[in-house]
Amino acid sequence: LENRGFTAGTQAQYLRAVKHFFKWTASESLYPNIADNIKGAKVKQDNTKKEAFLESDMQRILNSIDLDTEAGLRDYIMLLMSVTGALRIIEMQRANIGDIQTIKGQRVIYIQGKGHDEKDDYIKIVPALDEAITDYLTLRGNVKKSDPLFTGTGNRAKGQRLTEPSISRIIKGRFKAAGYDCEKLTAHSLRHTSNTLLFKDGADLYTVQKHARHADPKTTEIYLHAVTKEADQSEQRIFDRIFNPEKADTLKACYNLLQDMPSSLQEQAYRMLLQLKNGVDVAI
Repeated sequence: LENRGFTAGTQAQYLRAVKHFFKWTASESLYPNIADNIKGAKVKQDNTKKEAFLESDMQRILNSIDLDTEAGLRDYIMLLMSVTGALRIIEMQRANIGDIQTIKGQRVIYIQGKGHDEKDDYIKIVPALDEAITDYLTLRGNVKKSDPLFTGTGNRAKGQRLTEPSISRIIKGRFKAAGYDCEKLTAHSLRHTSNTLLFKDGADLYTVQKHARHADPKTTEIYLHAVTKEADQSEQRIFDRIFNPEKADTLKACYNLLQDMPSSLQEQAYRMLLQLKNGVDVAI
């Protein structure tokens, strides 16, 4: 397979099919499982190759969707559910209407994560998302709990469960329609954005790891690295030190002042500076 130019991911898919076949032949006593110990090419998912959206980007994309149509509501829900719950494409594709439940007054949707055999975890549904889901299911009409949550709307695929490639293509189309046409912006960017925004909001590594449903915290650190890189102003600081030393000294004094503050005051100062940056009037 490697000599034929297939990627590691494609090789892994073919090998899985072969291994399943010989596992079946062995279970039926037709032929021994000769593929049991064959190891395929290791597929490494590098999330650093995917870009995250800013908060304003997500607002623009979500606001560009027409919510008066079934397809529009469906796509809006997929995007909002993914970015708030860090959903993977496979988790959305597996979702059924009956997976949406209420626990202690909180609306949730149970999900079957990567590598899981059952829907043993859930994400919370924010009120705006819950309202959109209600409108969507009302528009679909006559639905059952066993029906897939996300279905086709065209004549040929009406009511049929969307495939993973279809979901990826639909989400990518919504990005393009809102003016975001970049090869690094894919459906996975919504999950990337979800984890990145949680770090930006001050969540610790453990919280983001649980939100992302990562088994290994090293995977979660990829998103922390992206946030740290985005906030890094090393180049500008060096430039200012050379050409604008007064500004550099002022910034250093501010940094030292923040360092000497109690952690509670540091948080207040940070939020105040963030509001000033976003043009919000702050009483000082």
